[in-house]
Amino acid sequence: MEISQRSYSSTEREDPSIINELYELVFHNQPEELKFYLQSKPDIISYIFTHIHRSDVEHYSFLMLASLRGYDAIVDILLQHCPNCINQIALQGHVYGVNGVLIKNATALWCALDRGHFTIAKTLIDLGKANADDGTSTPFLIEAVFRERLDIVQFLVENDYVDINGTVTRDRNKYTSLIAAASLNNTQILTYIIEKGAELDYRTYAHDDTALTTAIKRGHLASVKLLCSAGASCGTANRFGDTPLILAIKNDHVDIVDTLVEHTHDDIAFNFLERNAAFFILSDHDGQRQQHEFMMRLLQQSIQRREQFNVPKTIIEPVAAYDFHKECQSIDELDKIKHDRDRLYIEALLIQERLLLPVKDVKLFEPLLTRVIVLVERSEFDRALHLALHTFHLYQQLKLETKIHRFVWIFCRILHANVHFPVHLFLAACNLLFEPSQQKSDDETLNNALYLAVIATKVLEQEAIGNKDRDAIIRWIQELCRQQRIMPTGQTLLHLSVDSRTNNNINYRSDDITPAIVFPNLAVTKLFLKYGRRWIDVDATDGIRGDTALHLISRCSIQDTDMPSEAIAKLLINEGAHADCINKYGETPIDVATNNLIKSLLRLRQSPSLLKCRCARLIIDQKVPYEQLWPKETLLNKFLFLHGGLKCEHALLEDDLMELFD
Repeated sequence: MEISQRSYSSTEREDPSIINELYELVFHNQPEELKFYLQSKPDIISYIFTHIHRSDVEHYSFLMLASLRGYDAIVDILLQHCPNCINQIALQGHVYGVNGVLIKNATALWCALDRGHFTIAKTLIDLGKANADDGTSTPFLIEAVFRERLDIVQFLVENDYVDINGTVTRDRNKYTSLIAAASLNNTQILTYIIEKGAELDYRTYAHDDTALTTAIKRGHLASVKLLCSAGASCGTANRFGDTPLILAIKNDHVDIVDTLVEHTHDDIAFNFLERNAAFFILSDHDGQRQQHEFMMRLLQQSIQRREQFNVPKTIIEPVAAYDFHKECQSIDELDKIKHDRDRLYIEALLIQERLLLPVKDVKLFEPLLTRVIVLVERSEFDRALHLALHTFHLYQQLKLETKIHRFVWIFCRILHANVHFPVHLFLAACNLLFEPSQQKSDDETLNNALYLAVIATKVLEQEAIGNKDRDAIIRWIQELCRQQRIMPTGQTLLHLSVDSRTNNNINYRSDDITPAIVFPNLAVTKLFLKYGRRWIDVDATDGIRGDTALHLISRCSIQDTDMPSEAIAKLLINEGAHADCINKYGETPIDVATNNLIKSLLRLRQSPSLLKCRCARLIIDQKVPYEQLWPKETLLNKFLFLHGGLKCEHALLEDDLMELFD
């Protein structure tokens, strides 16, 4: 209820000196005189009880003044003579608290509590019906905790004026008195509130913080110990997913971590210790010795507690990717590696895989891929490849999309370094193309397959390669050709092999790859035609211009490449490529040729023209409805398609589009 606090003028009431007289009576604790005065002048009672006396910066009512000074009898008289008690009880002013701070919006009850006049406070609540939850800005109980006034807390609780768990702050967090005490590290108040049945795991509305997480954030070890001993949950996460242990680690509170570990006996808690230690190691914080020791301490604590409570790790089997190391299971094993940064990094990777793989957390992959790059830069190629292969299979397990471009890069780096080439690892990477996840006919997958095929040509040229490895590479080439994959644009591996534009598709670490892989590429074209000819259609047309591989190599200018494009053209012609195939725009390879040597080669091939080619062009020119004479899928139809049928089909499509827009 809003109370009118205006001062009455002398024309409305009797002389203002009356107020001064009343003030003196209250101030000097003269209850009998005050009682007589009020009885003799009942017409000014209403005014008296709503009057605010002003002294310097303090503003207070007669009831507030009596409450501040502890005058029980005066308070009783004022309440007995108040015609509307709530007006007097709810009246607010400005007074100095016992700590010397000016408090605004203070009531008589606040004054009594502040001065420790609990008999008066009880009178104000019981007789005056003062609200025990109304503080200046937050309920009295919470305010008392923040002011670290155990006496007020005890008065309110012991007299059942407040509900410890039901009384919360008025902001959006809605703290309880327990959380307030934990935030201040006032163990005396905290102990009392716990003993009185406070809900230990109450969560704030905004962030789901508990008293324990609040104490941890502020580094209050004493409060953490007290709450843990009382049974507060050490596994409850806040809205951000941070448990008490994680918060302690994040805030570098070593002593609090030790306390929390003492009160955690399950695998989940130990996993948190190990996960956070691994995260720090993988983050590579150079020069932070103190932090390093902290993380080693986390691992040691985890091992010790696991042994103490018989909670062993379920470690993964040794694999080449991790140099066949196993995760440490004893303090002695951990001590042996604590100064070996490389081995510690592997330990962290092992921990991460054990913990993150079952929950399909993609955070697993970044440190693995970073490690691959580091190993390559150190020219430890075999280790890098083993780890890259392992990482690829982890992606497979989680059914995540992945590519093999990193393998192309690594093999190019090996070729550039001119060191022993690991053929068995190369084949392992090549065979990844046949995994279900790599069966897509997208640009990147097919380009990577082509790049590996180019690398294969260089491997086959090496004298040191054995027959077994050579045969395995050839079988891989055959299987790749047998699958007859094509790009979304209709380009085959043969198209890509002879097209100078394929160089533009190298967009991952191109500075390392382009010196080893260049297009048009004679060697890989030979490889495909030699071992995959039965599956390769040398006259296949793409979906862009309807070009064959012969069109593409003929269009290639000398400036586009250092490769002998005429040698590729001759190779295609010798393999049966038709020199007079017509694309969508009615162009034959000779029509688009920019190289005089290739033009001469094509002219020789076209003269004299084959009879069947002439017949095919005649059928197309005369618009014979051959599609209706035999099944469309026949070789004859395809032959006609290459000798003008594609052009006609494209022209009809353009006509249809023109009619549509007209």
